[in-house]
Amino acid sequence: RVTIVLPNHSPGVIRSIQLEDGAELSGVTYPCNFIFYGDSITQGWDSEKDSQSFAWLVSRYYDANSMILGVGGSNFYPDTVDDNGFDADVAIVAMGTNDYCGEFTLEQIRNNCAEYLRRVSKVHPKAKLFFITPIWRADCEDIFTSGTLSDVRIALEEEAVRQNIT
Repeated sequence: RVTIVLPNHSPGVIRSIQLEDGAELSGVTYPCNFIFYGDSITQGWDSEKDSQSFAWLVSRYYDANSMILGVGGSNFYPDTVDDNGFDADVAIVAMGTNDYCGEFTLEQIRNNCAEYLRRVSKVHPKAKLFFITPIWRADCEDIFTSGTLSDVRIALEEEAVRQNIT
């Protein structure tokens, strides 16, 4: 078995393949579909390889087909959530760390997060939604426009609970 992990965050298509005599090619089917929205950590930043990102590892653990929409430097910009036709059973959103160190107030972060989560819910109505708050940063005690990372985390947790998101 050969598994190829492409550094690409959209569905891929193999256009051509050559096999040696006796070799066979069979497609892989998965029991479920996971979609990941997030910042550079979701994208795989700080992973040695794309196949070591948390999103890829979670996908493999649950034997899930996945679409990983992590974008380095991403914030809760609700207008970036589009219906891409991916029929997700599970949607995981992991953001907030970049919002914390930006020029956003805590209220702006909360409002952007709320609308972002509403849009993910609308685009993936049958998906079970999960939200991962920022866990740690080296500067987590620094005070930015939004307060500390703990202030941001609490606000994001409250919003996820308010929208009944795990």
